Amino acid sequence: MSTAVAPTGLTAAEVAARVASGQVNDVPPAPTRTVAEIVRANVPTRLNLLLGSLLVVILCVGPLQDALFGLVLVANTLVGIVQEVRAKRTLDRLALISAPAARATRVGREAYAAKLAEEARRFTLARSAVLRRVRRAGGRRAQRS
Repeated sequence: MSTAVAPTGLTAAEVAARVASGQVNDVPPAPTRTVAEIVRANVPTRLNLLLGSLLVVILCVGPLQDALFGLVLVANTLVGIVQEVRAKRTLDRLALISAPAARATRVGREAYAAKLAEEARRFTLARSAVLRRVRRAGGRRAQRS
């Protein structure tokens, strides 16, 4: 298969053939942590474990007012989580703004890569749906025989 592209661009059939063979340009998404990962990283810190264990000891043997530092422990953890989640959301929005907007030529006309990627995704989904229907129909035919 030749890798040279005519000045008019690829046809839909050529695009489908390349997508089917895995010859696609894919930009991986920026690695960001999920909210659950952020919470998991902020709760079991050394400081929280140390102060948490001291809080348990105070609650067991001491008066309740001596355990008020537990509120500071919870507040500190919540502030860290909230700050990191807000930073994550801001970075995710910035990633959308700075996303590449490459243009490609398809059958003599230019189109933006995002639109072409969406078309390729729809083609792949439609192809998968057709294959599932064919497999189901083949199974039904085998049962009838």
